[in-house]
Amino acid sequence: MTLANLAPTPQRRLNPSQGLVVDVAVWNASHEYHRAQQRLHNLAMHGAGVVTGLEVTAAEPPGRWVVVHPGLAVDDAGYPIGVGAPLRFEIPTDAPGTMYLILQYRELPENPVRLLGDEGVRPLYMLEAYRLEQITQLPAEPHIELARIQLTGGGGPVTNALDLRTPGINEIDLRFRRQCASGVTARAGIGLVALSGEADAAAIHLPGVMNLIQLINAATGICRAEFCGVVDLNSDLSRCDVLVMAGHGSFTLSEGQRQGLAAFLDRGGVLLGEACGANLGDLNAASPFRQSFRDLAQQLGRTLTPAGRGHPMFTSLHPFAGPPEGIAGPAVVVADDAVVYSDGDYGCLWDGGWTGHPASRETIRASVELGANLAVYSSRRRQVHSLQTASRIAASS
Repeated sequence: MTLANLAPTPQRRLNPSQGLVVDVAVWNASHEYHRAQQRLHNLAMHGAGVVTGLEVTAAEPPGRWVVVHPGLAVDDAGYPIGVGAPLRFEIPTDAPGTMYLILQYRELPENPVRLLGDEGVRPLYMLEAYRLEQITQLPAEPHIELARIQLTGGGGPVTNALDLRTPGINEIDLRFRRQCASGVTARAGIGLVALSGEADAAAIHLPGVMNLIQLINAATGICRAEFCGVVDLNSDLSRCDVLVMAGHGSFTLSEGQRQGLAAFLDRGGVLLGEACGANLGDLNAASPFRQSFRDLAQQLGRTLTPAGRGHPMFTSLHPFAGPPEGIAGPAVVVADDAVVYSDGDYGCLWDGGWTGHPASRETIRASVELGANLAVYSSRRRQVHSLQTASRIAASS
């Protein structure tokens, strides 16, 4: 169910008049119109996600239980879901793998009666309720993800995450929860690419990416950033608008990975490549990564040229005359409309700089503003490509 499905044109509304016979069909049509309008309002003005509350915490003392606290959410179909009291929920910890805790809107029949003219018993009321369950794969139907947990199996206790940005095994992961946000005009899914042999670089940049998402959501007012996870280029990238690829060593991609990345760019996605010097304390040592990324850009048919004043990533939200200061001084940024390479190591700046080499507050702030620009730019680019695709389909039909 999408916003477009809820807003067909024209919409049909009952026009009452004297002598109108209100039978079951008329009653249903009248009330379903108002329910559809309310769902349309929920999605158009607030979006799907958690409105308030619904926090998930480990039970005390930690064990096989978590607690879902009271709150309100709106699902992808526009239905409100309210939880009025804390709920203890048992987590099966004997099987390894990722467990998702989701909330779904459900209608339950209540007060069965036999009415005059009916052949059987039917409910007099429908109770608008919810279902809370744990599953191993997210469903295609509307749902609200409250948390996920990477379980080791063997009965280990489920605990709260020590660092919400980087939850560990058997810790409650809240990074993928969506929040309702009024006034948002842009949404951007941000993912971190896991390159073979560069797992340490991905882990180093993960806290910075999570900081960036939190700051975008708190400070921009118009853009809602969502975490897509540490992604494999062979996986589904449809939820991502920005992919951050960081490293210091050389790398190669398989043909399938290149095709997936090319499709991502063709859909309007933006790829940010960054040389990371965190473990080395020297960006010059990351030259193998720089060369591999430039080779990748050529393989993707992308020509990277120095990005300066006027490039959309410098104008989409916060104005820049050129690349802001990098972690080790003036940064070189080269780009086309979809692929960006930076040796500023902004990903580490989003987390305050390298260990033992903290950055200035001004430098950190500028790097975060550039990250917000990329999120807004990617969202708009994705929207333009979507509209162009729709125009081509309309022209050919």
